[in-house]
Amino acid sequence: MKGKLIVAILMIIFVISIVKANPSGTGINIEDSETFDGETAISTPAVGGNVSEMTLTQTTQTQLWSAFYGNLSGETALKGSSGDTIFDWGAITYTKAYVFMTRLASVNWGTIIGASISHIENEDTALGMDGETEAINNTRTDASTWPDIDYGSAISVNYGIDMTSGSGWRSPILYDSTNAGLIFGVYVNSSGQAFNSQDADYQIMIPTGDVTRDYYVYAFME
Repeated sequence: MKGKLIVAILMIIFVISIVKANPSGTGINIEDSETFDGETAISTPAVGGNVSEMTLTQTTQTQLWSAFYGNLSGETALKGSSGDTIFDWGAITYTKAYVFMTRLASVNWGTIIGASISHIENEDTALGMDGETEAINNTRTDASTWPDIDYGSAISVNYGIDMTSGSGWRSPILYDSTNAGLIFGVYVNSSGQAFNSQDADYQIMIPTGDVTRDYYVYAFME
């Protein structure tokens, strides 16, 4: 395990304009950020002449993952290619939504499949996480019974990350066959709660290795 420090947990508000069926980029507003700095040291009496058996426990903060949570809102609009609005129908009330995060600068949403073990292992290698306790391949779980990701055609999920905190968020791991990279998604829950019991529409964790990395954010709502 690569120990302590520096994984930020960020509260983000996503805003998306719905203009077509595929997932699209979002506006981002960072609301808050925090990290765990380790346990506070406590003292124990040391009595002269005594020999004491003392069991110690410690939690260290991973440096290999980052997490995000927050709210998602959107609008339905008719826009030109430059983003100028012709007509805006206002806020959308969605019945199905996803948030996606990926290191890929470009995504072909028509060639997305459920990630395989080899895809996950390749990402571990790319991030320098292979062999680590916190490797993606040690964090993923079987997700074959999870709901499909469906933004026009159903995508079967093979593996994902099951977060037991909060509302039990589930994060499908997808793969872009065109651009050869992983995409981490999460099923949006408009009545959900994050790990800290705060109201949240989504909670997602993404691998970083032990360096800061850029992730691109997409969302889909309907």
